[in-house]
Amino acid sequence: MAAGRLAIVTPSYAGDHQRCVLLAESLDRMATSDFQHYILVADHDLPLFKPMAGPRRHIVPDSHLLPGWLKPVTRPFSGGKTMWASLVPLVWPMSGWHIQQLRKLLIARHIDEDVMVMADSDSVFVRPFGAQSFEQNGLVRLYAKDGGITTEPAYNRHRRWTAHAATLFGSSPPTWPACDYINNLVSWRRQHVITMLDVIEQRSGRDLAATLGRARTFSEYQIYGAYVDGLAGRVGHFADAEPLSLTYWQGEALTEISLKAFVSKLSPQQIAICVQSFTGTSPALLRSYICDRANAL
Repeated sequence: MAAGRLAIVTPSYAGDHQRCVLLAESLDRMATSDFQHYILVADHDLPLFKPMAGPRRHIVPDSHLLPGWLKPVTRPFSGGKTMWASLVPLVWPMSGWHIQQLRKLLIARHIDEDVMVMADSDSVFVRPFGAQSFEQNGLVRLYAKDGGITTEPAYNRHRRWTAHAATLFGSSPPTWPACDYINNLVSWRRQHVITMLDVIEQRSGRDLAATLGRARTFSEYQIYGAYVDGLAGRVGHFADAEPLSLTYWQGEALTEISLKAFVSKLSPQQIAICVQSFTGTSPALLRSYICDRANAL
């Protein structure tokens, strides 16, 4: 890889198209070093996203990443929502959320950049950033919050994800509290991801989609963390528990006043905000408030 190059990885879909355009604009405005942006979408969304392609932006359809036996179908009684189904025995139908995780993992086998940064399509970069935001002395930043997953009911799913990750590698069952690797703007080493996928597939005797499709729920971040801190001994990484993105996880749609109050909470280290799309916050509001004032931030 050329020094300083990043792979920004963004799974998206038609419902988030406006937000993804906003993310792309903020990347182009705020990046201070070279990057390649990979937007990962279903084939049926390719015509909508294809105009975004350019010298450093690539629209990658599922047909380039997912196995041919995994097919999108309309979920019954869902108002047109898509799920991915197959005839492979014991593979559960997968939601768009599951497929987004598969895309993030599998794209590692199709790119050249060594540092992968996961940027959801409802993220916006509001401060200048570059390779130095994710690398120090040849080590890649790993979001890792020791003891972040506890026995509290709020972490029920996190515990299941963490336990599932351990089974993929034949590791001992986790004890609680356990390390939390889930956040926005998480960075990975591409070669670690490739080796990790090989280990998972060799142990299971199936491809990644069939392996993960046998679990009702999983987390790509907990899987990578379990591999890096377990089998790989955190080689090539340094840990940091400070999020690089200020995230509005849930609540009512932000207004101009509440958005201003939210952005005022940015810490000195944070370079982006993420306003979850399901809050209903207007992309137009985000553009007018954040992008037009990004340099001032």
